[in-house]
Amino acid sequence: MSFRPRKPKHPRIDPSEFDDPFFAGSSSTKEPKKPNVYMELANEQQQLSQSQEQKSIVFTELSPDDIAAILMSTSLKLEENPDTELTQVEASLIYQVDIDLPEQGLWPDSENKSIHIPNLARFLKAVRGFANDSMADEEIRQLRDYEQVKSLIIERLISEKDVIQTVEALGNICDGLGIERFSPADYMNALREKIVDWEECGAFDYLAIELIKNNSRHNIVPVPNVEFTHEQIFALAKKFAALQSDKHRTFIFDETFPEYPLYSQYTSSELSGQLAAPDQSIRLSLLPSRPNPELYEQTIAQQRSSFEQMQLKNPRMEIRVPTILEGVSLWYVLHKLGSRIKPNNSDTYDSTIPNKTYIRAFNLDQKQVNDLLLVPACSLSGERSESQLTGSIKSDYGDARISVG
Repeated sequence: MSFRPRKPKHPRIDPSEFDDPFFAGSSSTKEPKKPNVYMELANEQQQLSQSQEQKSIVFTELSPDDIAAILMSTSLKLEENPDTELTQVEASLIYQVDIDLPEQGLWPDSENKSIHIPNLARFLKAVRGFANDSMADEEIRQLRDYEQVKSLIIERLISEKDVIQTVEALGNICDGLGIERFSPADYMNALREKIVDWEECGAFDYLAIELIKNNSRHNIVPVPNVEFTHEQIFALAKKFAALQSDKHRTFIFDETFPEYPLYSQYTSSELSGQLAAPDQSIRLSLLPSRPNPELYEQTIAQQRSSFEQMQLKNPRMEIRVPTILEGVSLWYVLHKLGSRIKPNNSDTYDSTIPNKTYIRAFNLDQKQVNDLLLVPACSLSGERSESQLTGSIKSDYGDARISVG
């Protein structure tokens, strides 16, 4: 059995859509002022091969049935030789490097027999040596696909598609905050420096282990290196709602309960995060697509203790609790990367959105609100189609996540 990807009818990215001459396509009358920094960065991380470009094209076109066919073909290949090398498309699908797998796809050459695609991917991971999520990190590093998965993660983060979409998200974030937009070159300069930092501190090993072990895929979240007011952060949340459907609403704790404010008890610095060096105009962090298992179903006190253990386990990495500014900015990134943030009555709604976006600021001191002790929390509630800046009760059991700075 073989699978031949279809050629896309339209290019994935049309650079001429961008106003900045840096992105000018062949139809533009403007000449780029700088060399193509995408290729410059790719040269530093090794040029993307033809097969890697084919992988990007494939993911633009793949249907659930296509994915089922690829994974079934991979299963037959591994049945003949479990140690054979995976193609980039096969590894990307099995380990969900680029996309979340759909639940169902049709059995190849069948009109009604379906395959549960995530189960098939889990089976193929087991064939390749992944036992379960209790495997030690060092055992995961010894897996035959480990280096390939780590390489694919880096390639995705610096890919033209992800870069353009993240730059677009950053532009919308700046609009929501009421500040001037950054140029694409500003973002690329920040990304180039961070790629080096993340490589040196072992962040890509951490990302590969999290993806293989927990199916947790990290995205780059950019925020301006500025301390913003409460009003600006509230405006950012409201601006996001305006990008969604007319049904999408915004819930902001302090505006809904002005007699019992929560966010105004925190400084702008606590909500925006610690600033980087003055010469850095943009701060970049890596946020996971789901809460960290080490922080599942814990009180705030327990999460603080667990977080300290995570810091001790990763002494070279700058791991931190995401700020509310980063949490709201994550919404914009997911929106541009294609997450389906729609009401539940829409066929295109992504039911995992609340889990992908919930941020609990458990590192901040809890504040008294009426008879409750709360910390800030933010998320998107797909069921209610609502952007939420709310509070989390100190003693309640809940999930949380960390970011890599």
